[in-house]
Amino acid sequence: MIRPTGPDMSGATFILFINLAIAGLFCGAFVLFALHDRGNLSARWFAATYGFGMVNLACEALLPVLADARIAAFLAYVAFQAALLCLSIGLTRRYGVAVPHNLLTGSLAVAIVIGALVQDMPRDSMLRMFIYQLPYFLTQAIGAAVVLKATGRRLADTLLAVFLCLTALHYLA
Repeated sequence: MIRPTGPDMSGATFILFINLAIAGLFCGAFVLFALHDRGNLSARWFAATYGFGMVNLACEALLPVLADARIAAFLAYVAFQAALLCLSIGLTRRYGVAVPHNLLTGSLAVAIVIGALVQDMPRDSMLRMFIYQLPYFLTQAIGAAVVLKATGRRLADTLLAVFLCLTALHYLA
């Protein structure tokens, strides 16, 4: 077993590796669900969600060791946006709601532009942080709207929608 420890490993990097492993487990679980029930399109999208989450975490783990981390930071940013997009699409498949293609494509386009524009802004700038998180907010809000549009919602579905709304608002905080 390879242990990601050593004198140069920070606690944050160790936590990234733990999160990477957990995302891998969830990705694998959803792949198995999708293989077991081939008609379950939501499981495929949820697997992709965690797959992109793994890409995000891997890029984040590389940041401290790169001389110029801008490309890895951009890829991490876009990978997380892609994870949120896959989550929203998975929710549409789960709840039988039409995929809001224009909204999702727009949020991805906005994220790509913003991801490129904020690279050289000061990382502690409040404006940068707000702009950086805006596409995450939009995409998570789309996911919440998908669940709220679903007919025949149960309490668990409503709680999921509330959680998605709170998470969306968290990105703006």
